[in-house]
Amino acid sequence: YRGRAVLIATGRSPKKLGVKGAEQFFGHGVFHEPPLLARDLSHKTFCVVGGGNPAGQVAGWLSRVRGANVHVVMQEASLKLPAGYGMSRYLADRLMNAPNVYVHMESRIQAVLGESTVTEVVIRNTDGSEKKLAVDEVYAFIGSTPNTEWTGKDTDEPMSLHRDGRIAIHRATGGAKYPWRWERNAFSSETTDIGVFAAGDVCVAGLGTILGAYGHAAAALQDICAYLRL
Repeated sequence: YRGRAVLIATGRSPKKLGVKGAEQFFGHGVFHEPPLLARDLSHKTFCVVGGGNPAGQVAGWLSRVRGANVHVVMQEASLKLPAGYGMSRYLADRLMNAPNVYVHMESRIQAVLGESTVTEVVIRNTDGSEKKLAVDEVYAFIGSTPNTEWTGKDTDEPMSLHRDGRIAIHRATGGAKYPWRWERNAFSSETTDIGVFAAGDVCVAGLGTILGAYGHAAAALQDICAYLRL
């Protein structure tokens, strides 16, 4: 296909656990997204991996399921970290006050065990001690990576990326660190490739929310319309 402008909105993909058993049970016991509301989750024990807001939100929701117990496995040493680190204070308070939520701090998941279904997880503390937790399902929220691995292929001048792989756009960088290749002023959502725009979590200015991505995409479309009128 040929066109005068391109909008990249490929988003991010969740990081996988990468431990024994995680791939075996992926999609039927190990998940990287919130549970489907239509499923019957009552009287189950869950393991939520992660110390950020996504993990806190899912753990809080699961704690309200009838008869459920929730184990939260996190690397952080405290639920209540300074603003901008870890999960929001209201989520931390909710988990600390829930009688059926058990928080395992300074810990990592080491393996997911079971035969036809998940039955246990092995976690390891920073002091080297290990223990098994009997669980039915695992929900992992340990970050994500931008879907930009395809950029730079078959070109002599690949578009500039941030050190974490996100696409650099003018709105977030002001052009100070990247080789903007024209004399005119760049549009806010334009990348270092002329006529190529980016929006949402794939770029530096992504807000990490669905509504933020919608708004960013709408602004990028306005930029593209202005670019096509040049």
